[in-house]
Amino acid sequence: MAHGRLMQNSVSMLDYLFVKNGIALEMRKTDGPLRIMGHSRLRGFVIMNIVLNAVHAINGNAGRISVSIEKVNSHGISKICDNGTGISREKIERIRNPFTSLDKTQNGYGLGLAASRAIVEDHGGGIQVKS
Repeated sequence: MAHGRLMQNSVSMLDYLFVKNGIALEMRKTDGPLRIMGHSRLRGFVIMNIVLNAVHAINGNAGRISVSIEKVNSHGISKICDNGTGISREKIERIRNPFTSLDKTQNGYGLGLAASRAIVEDHGGGIQVKS
C-alpha cells in the first residue's frame, strides 16, 4: 500500500478525537510516488500510535497536529508534529523505555512508543523525538 494512503487511513481512525478535542489536522504528502516496503498494518499502527500520543500531548486544548511525508534521497520520512506542552530532555530519554507513559490520564501503559520504535527499527528505520 502506498504510504500516503496508509497514513490517511491510519489517521482517519482517530477523527472522532480530533473533533472531540477541537484539534486541527494537517496532512501533507510528497509529490510523486513513494512506496515503503514492509507490513502495512504494522506501519499503520506506528502512525496511529504516534498521532494518538500527539493528541494526548495537546491534552484537551484546541491544538494542531501536522502529519507529513517527505522523500529524501531514496528514503521516506514521516513527520508528526503537534503544538502540545512539550517534553523535557530528561523525559525524552525515559519515554524510549517500555512502561513509561507521559499520559496524565493514565489511560496508557507506556508500550506504544516502545512497540512503534521496535517496528520501525525492524523495517530498517528509526524514530526521533524532538521538543
